[in-house]
Amino acid sequence: MTNTGLSIALKTLFSITFLALVGACSGGPSDSAFRGIYQISGWTETTDGCDSEAESKLEQELQSGALVLIDDCKFSFPGVTSESWLQITQCSDLADCEEQRCTGNELPFAMGDFSVLLDGNDEDGWTNNDPGYSVYKSFEGDACTLVVSDPLLFMSEDGILTFEKQTLEGSYDPINGKCTPTSFVDGEWVDNFDDEKLHPIAKDVQKNGNCTDLMRVTLTPVSENP
Repeated sequence: MTNTGLSIALKTLFSITFLALVGACSGGPSDSAFRGIYQISGWTETTDGCDSEAESKLEQELQSGALVLIDDCKFSFPGVTSESWLQITQCSDLADCEEQRCTGNELPFAMGDFSVLLDGNDEDGWTNNDPGYSVYKSFEGDACTLVVSDPLLFMSEDGILTFEKQTLEGSYDPINGKCTPTSFVDGEWVDNFDDEKLHPIAKDVQKNGNCTDLMRVTLTPVSENP
């Protein structure tokens, strides 16, 4: 991702840890009718604002896999049991998708362009109420920039299952003179402030930030979850 304000990425942060996130998540994903294997039928992206003309990336992205698996995942280890979440994983063929299914005794993470989705329902769509984010420091001035990734899986009015991911940016004042909770100084990590201070900023950017990129992927059913 390119930051538009002559900025450099200092450190990628997550608004809350994955274990805490899924531990607090209410049930529902295991009942979703969206679960199953899908053919990627369309893939577009904008790179100059979310209202700019979208460019097809379908041919390029299909090289990483023509299918996606939407699965409900959870895990159970001694002393740790999670609620379920929806996970979207790109896969090359049906056999690969079956191998990617969650087993319940491991911690699978969706990588690449798709997401782990913790909140919502089939009617309103699935998303993350607490977004993942990165922070940046501009070369010019003292402003900090926070970048939020905001995913949504939903059924369109045309009855097409669609995954969208917006990238939103917003600025905030330095906290204790810093943009990030930690920094590397003299060979050691130094705590600058509690990263909980960034959570309300991320929530505000998710709601009111400047949308810089929009990815939209449409999906055609291949098979339903057993």
